[in-house]
Amino acid sequence: MGKKTPDAEYKRQRKALADTYEDASEAVNAILFSREAQEITLSFGGVLYDGGSLRKLSLLIANQRVLAFVVGNTTDLPPGSEAKYLQDIDAILLRHQPTDAYTKSAVIHECIHAINDMNKLDITSADNEKYAYIFQALYLRNLNFAGNIIGAGGTRDIRFPPAAFNIADSIRNRRSVSLDDVTHLQATLQSNIEYKNIKAKSPDDGIRK
Repeated sequence: MGKKTPDAEYKRQRKALADTYEDASEAVNAILFSREAQEITLSFGGVLYDGGSLRKLSLLIANQRVLAFVVGNTTDLPPGSEAKYLQDIDAILLRHQPTDAYTKSAVIHECIHAINDMNKLDITSADNEKYAYIFQALYLRNLNFAGNIIGAGGTRDIRFPPAAFNIADSIRNRRSVSLDDVTHLQATLQSNIEYKNIKAKSPDDGIRK
């Protein structure tokens, strides 16, 4: 288990975000309650993600136990990322207000990480990313999204594991998920040093009260 951020530092970091950035909780909750998100049921690796788990997270956001902010082009969000869940301080950061399909799906992706934290799942970082990418792909398909991932403005290609779409399409069409697709997705994620052979950061941290 990772080391917990001390309470005073936890509060200080959250207040600093609130004092600096625009609140995005309503925008995030609108995505969580959208038809495209609520109709997804994903059971993978013994883990269930569905409308109910999204609604539980939305309640935590409404009660400010999980915070959400639009931070723009700052160093608080890694370069190239549209959204990021900060597990240490229970906060979701967005680069922009989520208006296009990809940005909305990036929010959904980070919300899956928040749900894993909420449920105190003890999983590898690779699995944490795998479930998030599959749910994100299902959400994009529900938005009738096909083809290459294009960022806001239609000019920037975003790297996205193709196997996540293959798995999502099998689930949507009620076909057996190909072991090759799962293996390919896992290999893609594990080739990233950030996920390789490590546990998800602070797997038992949970959402603080």
